[in-house]
Amino acid sequence: MSGLDLKGRVYLLTGASRGIGALSARQLAARGAHVLAVARDELALEALSRELEAEGRGALTAIKRDLCERDSLVEWAEELWERYGPFDGVIHNAGVDDFQPSETMDPVALTRQVDLNLTAPLLINRALLPLLLAEGRGTLIHLCSVAGYLPTPFGAVYSATKAGLWAYNEALAIEYAHSPLVFISVHPGFVHGSGMHERHKARAGRAPLALGGTSDQAVVELICRSLARAERARSGPVIVNRNPTRPLIVLTHAMPRLGRWLMARLARPYLARVAGVEPHSLTDRR
Repeated sequence: MSGLDLKGRVYLLTGASRGIGALSARQLAARGAHVLAVARDELALEALSRELEAEGRGALTAIKRDLCERDSLVEWAEELWERYGPFDGVIHNAGVDDFQPSETMDPVALTRQVDLNLTAPLLINRALLPLLLAEGRGTLIHLCSVAGYLPTPFGAVYSATKAGLWAYNEALAIEYAHSPLVFISVHPGFVHGSGMHERHKARAGRAPLALGGTSDQAVVELICRSLARAERARSGPVIVNRNPTRPLIVLTHAMPRLGRWLMARLARPYLARVAGVEPHSLTDRR
């Protein structure tokens, strides 16, 4: 990522305390950006801020916030703009997965996924869109997932939130096609190095090669490159994953029944182990 200069730019980054978020904060700050790093874990944010300060790698402001507390989220985002703005962009990275059988999923866990993965970005953007439009610039990046394209057994709620976030990004890109704003959705597969899939591997091992995968570095490189080249970037979705993911996505959407059959055989056994249950064969279903 050498040569990507973000000096003087200000970015709001959610979910910044660990995983892709923390790595993004490091890379953005290293390129001169002022990162407004949002997360619930204040201690982790402060440790990250001290680390960057000690290395002389740019500015990071730690902001503690539970984004599931949605009642005041619009006002909170407006206050951030008033205090630290204008922003050059927003990276909606905060998210959570919870792989469980859908019929026994904890309603609290279900609601938290929807609030954090989908509702929070919508409310934050509601606050910031008029401000970004008035400023005449801004890049909004929504961290989605390949799970938003492919039906994800035992992760149905996660899949639904990421599909919703992708559709939302595309709708905004069309709605504001004649504005200077850029809307990008990033769709990683199983991310190795840090993040959710490291937890999956601890329980179920590495995802099958047929399902593809990527690295946390590749995802962050794409984020930084998109922000650095915002004036030339095209709004739209970007898949960060090895083949055969792309052909599988196309096939699933063109031929849904065949896509279901393939996902049942390629993904269901592994994701059942992630969820901590024994996978059932298709012949067991009535």
